[in-house]
Amino acid sequence: MRFLQGKEADFLRGIEVQDGDPYGERCYTYARDWADLMEKELAAGKSIPQCAEETSRVADTDGITGFMYGIAVEIISQCWVHGEDLRRWHNAELGEPEAKGTINPALIRVAVPDGQEPEEATKQAVRDAGMTPMDDLPQQ
Repeated sequence: MRFLQGKEADFLRGIEVQDGDPYGERCYTYARDWADLMEKELAAGKSIPQCAEETSRVADTDGITGFMYGIAVEIISQCWVHGEDLRRWHNAELGEPEAKGTINPALIRVAVPDGQEPEEATKQAVRDAGMTPMDDLPQQ
């Protein structure tokens, strides 16, 4: 992983402060592995949009979560020489190409059909995803 000037220490400090937490550490190791794979593809003439998705899957050897993926994009965007390009690609993939930060891919977006209340549309989207809305759970 080729770091932006002065950012390797920040990356290493990020790992250190995880203090043995496997979830947090994996965000960093996944970010490093993914950036390493993308660097090989970039050296072969590909662009970030041409290699980011496939290399993200190859780097995911243990089933990272959507939140971990988003954290890795943020880590990479802050530390890697091509990180800003990855952040822009990521945000564009989620429909927000002009977003200033890194969009969290673990969020659910709900389209509200005309004439439907937003709260009911959200509950229906949760049901459609195979989950139970909080309001539908039995009261204790």
